[in-house]
Amino acid sequence: MYRIDEDAVIILEVFQKKNNQTPDHIIDTCQQRMKKYDLVMGN
Repeated sequence: MYRIDEDAVIILEVFQKKNNQTPDHIIDTCQQRMKKYDLVMGN
């Protein structure tokens, strides 16, 4: 999973997808990482 900002591409998680639904723990991890990144970068 990744996010594209104006000045960067942030890679949040790399995982092998085995079905159509993304596991909840992956989504939670990515949300936490985005919040941390936004705090540090002042977004």
